[in-house]
Amino acid sequence: MSRLKVTKFMKKNKVHLLKPRLPDAEMLLPFLRQIDQNRWYTNFGPLNQKLTKELERHFTDAFVATTSSGTSALEVAISSLNLKRGAKILVPALTFPATATAVSSLGYQPIISDIDPDSWQLTPKIACDALKHQAFDAVIPVATFGLPVNQVAWDEFVAETDIPVIVDAAGAFGNQNIGCKTITVFSTHATKSFSTGEGGLIVSNNRAHNLWCKQSSNFGIDAKTKNVDQSRGCNAKQSEYHAAVGLASLSLWEQQKAFRLKLLSKYLDQINELKLPVNTQPNISQHVLSTFVITFGNNVLNKDVQEYLANKNIETRRWYCPILPQHSGFQHLKCASDLKHAKQVANSLLGLPFHLEMTQQDVDRVCNTLSEFLIVNHDIAI
Repeated sequence: MSRLKVTKFMKKNKVHLLKPRLPDAEMLLPFLRQIDQNRWYTNFGPLNQKLTKELERHFTDAFVATTSSGTSALEVAISSLNLKRGAKILVPALTFPATATAVSSLGYQPIISDIDPDSWQLTPKIACDALKHQAFDAVIPVATFGLPVNQVAWDEFVAETDIPVIVDAAGAFGNQNIGCKTITVFSTHATKSFSTGEGGLIVSNNRAHNLWCKQSSNFGIDAKTKNVDQSRGCNAKQSEYHAAVGLASLSLWEQQKAFRLKLLSKYLDQINELKLPVNTQPNISQHVLSTFVITFGNNVLNKDVQEYLANKNIETRRWYCPILPQHSGFQHLKCASDLKHAKQVANSLLGLPFHLEMTQQDVDRVCNTLSEFLIVNHDIAI
């Protein structure tokens, strides 16, 4: 067989980590024609207004502000806290770098915390323990890999400490409920379970806060008076084109939600059937995921598993690795503890292929290859 044919064969049989799927041109066409007719392309146009209302129905009793990205949503939400310059904000070590860069870009200082070894999240208990020896002015817990944070516990934290909380629920659309005293931010990037192609959402149950965020995302300009009456403003608006993608995506939500839940069930069933010695986050079967992440015990390193699976043409990723303080740009940041659990989880976690085009055969192949690796390389009886 020629080299060219071998390459084509390998590509055809690759199990991809992610394969984003957005609404096709046919689904978008009615919305694009509306844009052509309206001649309104951004600045809270009709499609953006409609998407916002649809999303507010989805969240129930909450107000939504759309943005141009998940990071800009975080920045606007953080800015809404009106903290003093140089304020300290507690963030988990295990998160996407944008959680920290959104803090530092506004002139604040990220303080890095450890995570819970089971949920892989910064919890209220961890924040309270950190507060005993490290003062901070706000907290950004992360709904790690789509697992929702405990909003009731975080509401209680806010009530007890008077420290504001912004939940970074970037990948937790469909899972994360909205707190009474917290602000919640979502990403609607192309890789997320609900997508506008690129974008973000700021969600809270406070209408005044919602209006502030919308105004801030439009340079701080008041929609009625056209006066800039708040000093913190930026351009973080969602365009009508992205709103069109969002509206079309919402029409697919229930169908894609069901597929993702079924795909996760297939993985969990196969892991159980093969008795693979791997761990997942608690109660994960109930949630709509955009990524599926496991950890290994028995001193199995994720980089070794990743290399083995790559040689079998299976893509994986060590999501959120390295942890924040191991990035060269964050090495100067202060840590609230020794980050023991974050380091342990980071050394053993691995994201497996998870997308809307996966088949039962793909799941079987991934899990059987994992089993093969553990038996051959670690002499683990399965």
